[in-house]
Amino acid sequence: MEPEPVLFQVETNLRSGRPPRWTLSGEVLEPSPVVRMDRDGPVHSLCFTSTESSMSGPVVFTAGKSHCTAKLSVKERPLQVVRHMDDVEVKENVAVTLSCEFAPSPRAILWFKGRTALKSSGKYSMKREGKRAELTVHGLLGNDGGPYHCIAGGAQSTAHVKVEVRRLKLVKNLEPLEVEEDEHAIFSCELNYVVANVEWLLNSCRLYSNAMYRIQNMGTMHSLTVRKLRPQESRVTFKAGPVSETTTLRVKERPVVFLRSLEDVVGEEQGKVCLQYLHITIVQRLKTMAVLEGENCTFDCLLSHDVIEEPTWTINGQLLVSDGRLQVVNNGRQYKLAIKPAILLDAGDVVFTIKDLSCRTMLFVREKPVHVFRQMLSVKAVPGDDAELSCEITKPEATIRWLKNGHPIRPSPKYVISLEDHLVRLVIRNATIRDSGEYCCEADGVATRAMLEVR
Repeated sequence: MEPEPVLFQVETNLRSGRPPRWTLSGEVLEPSPVVRMDRDGPVHSLCFTSTESSMSGPVVFTAGKSHCTAKLSVKERPLQVVRHMDDVEVKENVAVTLSCEFAPSPRAILWFKGRTALKSSGKYSMKREGKRAELTVHGLLGNDGGPYHCIAGGAQSTAHVKVEVRRLKLVKNLEPLEVEEDEHAIFSCELNYVVANVEWLLNSCRLYSNAMYRIQNMGTMHSLTVRKLRPQESRVTFKAGPVSETTTLRVKERPVVFLRSLEDVVGEEQGKVCLQYLHITIVQRLKTMAVLEGENCTFDCLLSHDVIEEPTWTINGQLLVSDGRLQVVNNGRQYKLAIKPAILLDAGDVVFTIKDLSCRTMLFVREKPVHVFRQMLSVKAVPGDDAELSCEITKPEATIRWLKNGHPIRPSPKYVISLEDHLVRLVIRNATIRDSGEYCCEADGVATRAMLEVR
């Protein structure tokens, strides 16, 4: 049975003479690491140090005009799995790679998920390198979890893939609003991750962006602005997949605001008397702003007349006071709030209030994306040495994840992971040939890859 050695011996009546000839299946054999030929007096030996099933055939010894024949039969070694696939647990929407090794190298390999045969496609990538078989499943969803089988001949390796499905939920809820007629009502909420399709409803009627309604989203933040409001009491509903939340909208009649009280007057009998008052309104309302983290933004509000009272500005209910970053400016009937620069905590409701008037809008602050400004380079190492892979990113506080051939790497005595300022490093202690492969560093969804070769 392969790969066991085999020995053939022939004894002749001659102790010297021309060298004999050995053939296998008609081919003349020459000395090599696999083929050894010896002579000890009249005894001639042929040894195959390693055998394969393809070597089966007649072995012929020829010395002069004499020859001797024997048959070599090598049974094929049963196919075995020498390295099984590992069970993995991953998050949805990423790729996972399963791999195993057979001995000897199989002629054909089949992949199954449960009882369903898999074929190469945009979803599944299959690779074969000698004895190693590899399957990559792209864009994992909840129903991609389960057992995966790699079958070659009578050998089989099985791994279970567990997909951690994110449960959609609201991390910032809708709040009930009470505004005055002719004002704008801005509803906002935030989901725990980005989704493509959401719905806004007013009293069970779906809304679409137009002159009356403005629907916006920025990442996980969603908002609805309702304009030209009239006195009413309504229900506003937000829907995203299985998530739904309803709140109330109450619109009051606008009260009359007097800048100056009526004054006593004296008039003649049958004469005319003129009484005057000023109606204060907001003629320029706050506009919704969307900026990138670190950028500046300004909110402007304009009244119809000058008033004596001081205004207040709030973000998410917190009263604002002018400092180096926040600047509140009053110039006659023009009121301004400048934020230089905006930070992520500024995102939310911005409210301007003066006397009985108020105006509300939304500030969206997008997080600066992570960039890799020094890519990871491939590395070669000698067995027993420490191997180091590194890259540099623009955002030190990013969430870092390392993977080897698609499998997550966790800090351990074997793997030392560090983040110093912008430098991300992975050190593989006492590297072996099995540490060779593709390594990936992920930082908030941005990835850089490199190969490690240990030999």
